[in-house]
Amino acid sequence: MMNVKEYANDTGHSVAEILKKCKELGINAKNADDELSEDDIIILDNTINLISTDVETTLDEEDAIDEAVEDLVRNNFDN
Repeated sequence: MMNVKEYANDTGHSVAEILKKCKELGINAKNADDELSEDDIIILDNTINLISTDVETTLDEEDAIDEAVEDLVRNNFDN
């Protein structure tokens, strides 16, 4: 496990970006010192990898990606 600040440093993102993504994904993290579980880290890694591409996406494609991630998160926590 690691906290939000450590994760942000490891991934080259700001704490604010990670906290925003946590909020979008329903991960309970409100400040830099909050701990991320292994599952939280996996979800964040997968989401960041989806949005960190060299290919420009359209708003429709971004919406589709967001919906797919939300479905994955819902399915992961419902099981």
